[in-house]
Amino acid sequence: MCFNGNRSICLNVNGSKCVNGNRSMCLNLNRSMCLNGNRSMCVNGSRSKCLNGSRSMCVNGSRSICVNGSRSICLNVNRSKCLIGNRSMCLIGSRSMCVNGNRSMCVNGSRSMCVNGNRSMCVNGNRSMGVNGNRSMCLNGNRSMCVNGNRSMCVNGSRSMGVNGSRSMCVNGSRSMRVNGSRSMRVNGSRSMRVNGSRSMRVNGSRSMRVNGSRSMRVNGSRSMRVNGSRSMRVNGSRSMRVNGSRSMRVNGSRSMRVNGSRSMRVNGSRSMRVNGSRSMRVNGSRSMRVNGSRSMRVNGSRSMRVNGSRSMRVNGSRSMRVNGSRSMCVNGNRSMCVNGNRSMCVNGSRSMCLNGNRSMCVNGNRSMCVNGNRSMCLNGNRSMCVNGNRSMCVNGSRSMRVNGSRSMRVNGNRSMRVNGNRSMCVNGNRSMCVNGSRSMCVNGSRSMRVNGNRSMCVNGNRSMGVNGNRSMGVNGSRSMGVNGSRSMCVNGSRSMRVNGNRSMCVNGNRSMRLNGSRSMCVNGNRSMCVNGNRSMCLNGCSSPELGRPAAPRH
Repeated sequence: MCFNGNRSICLNVNGSKCVNGNRSMCLNLNRSMCLNGNRSMCVNGSRSKCLNGSRSMCVNGSRSICVNGSRSICLNVNRSKCLIGNRSMCLIGSRSMCVNGNRSMCVNGSRSMCVNGNRSMCVNGNRSMGVNGNRSMCLNGNRSMCVNGNRSMCVNGSRSMGVNGSRSMCVNGSRSMRVNGSRSMRVNGSRSMRVNGSRSMRVNGSRSMRVNGSRSMRVNGSRSMRVNGSRSMRVNGSRSMRVNGSRSMRVNGSRSMRVNGSRSMRVNGSRSMRVNGSRSMRVNGSRSMRVNGSRSMRVNGSRSMRVNGSRSMRVNGSRSMRVNGSRSMCVNGNRSMCVNGNRSMCVNGSRSMCLNGNRSMCVNGNRSMCVNGNRSMCLNGNRSMCVNGNRSMCVNGSRSMRVNGSRSMRVNGNRSMRVNGNRSMCVNGNRSMCVNGSRSMCVNGSRSMRVNGNRSMCVNGNRSMGVNGNRSMGVNGSRSMGVNGSRSMCVNGSRSMRVNGNRSMCVNGNRSMRLNGSRSMCVNGNRSMCVNGNRSMCLNGCSSPELGRPAAPRH
């Protein structure tokens, strides 16, 4: 803690925690976090972690961790930790963020800061963020996100997502997805999907699909499908079927069917069917098929299919599919899919998807997604997402998100988000966020944030933040911050800060700071500082033995 110096009067040697010095006002770091200084973590300074500055971690600045700036950790910028950016911790970016996770968490920083965690949990940082999970989370990023899971989740990303599962899920991504403890799913170009403990599925050019423990299915040029453990295809215990040049099919113990020049088919002891010029079933351009008394199925341009009494499925331009009595699924189609859910899912489509939920999900679509929730989520969409919550979340959208909370969050939107808390958060918005707290936080907004505290924090905002304290902090704002103390701190603000002490400190402010002492200190302020003493010390201010009284001028 150096005042206008380089190393002396430091709390943790090496030049750290300097105000108006050369190295840095670092929290257990070496250089960054300089208030009006030269290197990184400067508030209104020059290099990284600048508020209204020039390099990384700038709010309304130019390099990384910029809010409305240019490099990483930018809101609506280009590099890492961008809400609409390219690199890490981006909502449509590449790296990762952990809130209450195990690896590192940075709030507009570079290495790692843990809030109730061990390493990750970086908000606009470099490594990874876990929301009540173990590894990391990326929305449209590269690494991974766990929402109450074990490994990772990527939505339009690269690694994996686990929603109440164990391994991973990628929607339009690369590795795997688990919905209810199964292994993996890829929808477009990926390897495999498990819906109810089965192995894998490919829809367009993939290898195999299991619906209820079976092996594999190919629709156009593939080998075989098992629905209930049979070889090529079984619907309800029958033997095998080939479409386009195959031998025979049994549905309920009947004999055989030829498609394109074959003889006959028996469904429950009935007579026969012709495919080219016949009556009842066509697979490519035909009319209808019945498998257990249902109506009809078309795979490419046909109408509908029933597997277990449900209505219909279309995989490229068709209507809908039901797997276990639910409504419908479209992969790159029009309507929707439900896997053990109620309504529907569209991946790059138009309606919605529910994974064990009620309404729907759209990734780059129109409506919404629910993962074990009630309403919906939209990434760059219109409605909202719920992860184990009640209402919805919109990232650069219109409505709101709930994560195990009550109301909603908008990033660059209108309302608010709650993470296990009560009120809400707005980043460049209107309302506020609570992380395990009671009130709210606004970054360049209106209200405030609480991290395990009571009141709130505003960075260039109106109210205040409390980190495990009682009152609040304002950086270039109006109220104050308490770090494990009772009152508050203002950097270029109006109230005061306590660091394990009794009164308060203002740097270029109004009140005072105590470092394990009795009275107070102001650097270029009004009162005075005591370091383990009773009276006071002023640098460029008042006389040392008196409280807040300036030295007499020399003639």
